Amino acid sequence: LILLLYTFTNPQIRISWNNIKKNLSSLIIITLTTTFIPSILKAYSLKNISSSKMAFFGALDPFITAVFAYFMLNEKLNYKKIVGIFIGLLGSLILNYDNTKLNHFLLSRPELVIIISITITRFGWMTAQKLLKKNIYQPVQLNAITMLLSGIISLNIAFISKQTNIIPILNNNLHIFKYSFFKYLLNHLGPYSILIFFILYTVIIGNVIAYNLYANLLKRHSALYVSLTSFSVPLLVHLYGFLFLDENLSIKFLLSCIVTFTGLIIFSRAEEKK
Repeated sequence: LILLLYTFTNPQIRISWNNIKKNLSSLIIITLTTTFIPSILKAYSLKNISSSKMAFFGALDPFITAVFAYFMLNEKLNYKKIVGIFIGLLGSLILNYDNTKLNHFLLSRPELVIIISITITRFGWMTAQKLLKKNIYQPVQLNAITMLLSGIISLNIAFISKQTNIIPILNNNLHIFKYSFFKYLLNHLGPYSILIFFILYTVIIGNVIAYNLYANLLKRHSALYVSLTSFSVPLLVHLYGFLFLDENLSIKFLLSCIVTFTGLIIFSRAEEKK
């Protein structure tokens, strides 16, 4: 709704109903595959596996993207890009080796679900990229439409399922609650103020800002190049663990940063030459 309101206040990016009707099938596919289905699948996986293992499987995104890019966009990899991708993956393995060792040959259901989620997401974003590259939609327009549709579907399902129990967020006893900002919210506005803060943070920072930054990148760069940002996810998981959960940063974190960004630099230079 925030994005939709923004498009109405700016004539240059005002959404045309005729344009929506022309591309309705593509918009529905993008809605289901970028914001609705992957969100449900990721939530299921997060409930059943650790965040570190979740981050590791997220680092498989560039490999999945490479397959889609080859078949959907006819994009091929040279040896420098392949080397860059594998070095980036090595950085993720260094950081998450203890958390990603599989004790069985077959993937568990949550692990399989997160891979399916990544695959669906990548297909959706590459479908979106085609509309962005052709200038049929601006990133803000596309996100406003798909998020609104996804929100309507999700809200209806939530009412049908009637799952209304809210577990107090303070029960998690996060280290972040020791910061003075959250103490102020708790003491002056009550426990629900923290829940509202996180909802607003997710909406403003996650959906309004981050999604549009990501879509802008897809408009300007190849899907595979943008997918390499997933290699930073394990690093951020450990950094947030340090900030929020009072976890220690090991020497592996620094080593992983060096290796990961070496891989990204090798790939980006090959991309710039192209």
